[in-house]
Amino acid sequence: MTRASIVFVAIAACHNAPATPPPDPHAVIVDNLVGVWTGNAIGTPFGDFPFALAFDRKPTGVVHARLDGTPGMYLDFTFDRGKLVEEGAIPNVGTQTHTLVATTGTHWADASVDVDVAVTGDALVMTTLIRGKPHAVFRMQRQTGATAAKVREAIAARAHSE
Repeated sequence: MTRASIVFVAIAACHNAPATPPPDPHAVIVDNLVGVWTGNAIGTPFGDFPFALAFDRKPTGVVHARLDGTPGMYLDFTFDRGKLVEEGAIPNVGTQTHTLVATTGTHWADASVDVDVAVTGDALVMTTLIRGKPHAVFRMQRQTGATAAKVREAIAARAHSE
């Protein structure tokens, strides 16, 4: 086989190789969530307020964050293999759990809740609709270093104060 033949065979082999499928947009978002985020919850039924989450990848592969607010109030997010389990409690109202499945684009949804999660660089925006109506927008920035460590400490202290 001549050198030209070898080059031609190599080029032909590369052309016939199956295309690599694009990455799953939901998996990319979940991978990019890992870290510490601070910002504000905007447009909630309780008004606007500061908000912080620390998403960690667990040994099982799930990505999880929990925020304990006032006594009896919490929000818990677990992303696992194409689904988002979102749980929350509000004093004197109750606890709700929704298992949302990855749908189109950057959305996770069930029959009543739709959450769009966008991570762009160091910005995170989670937009929640309930029965198609705006419920809350969480606008946050990624924190690193000493700031992230302080936020993690504050989240942990809040969790242990209940």
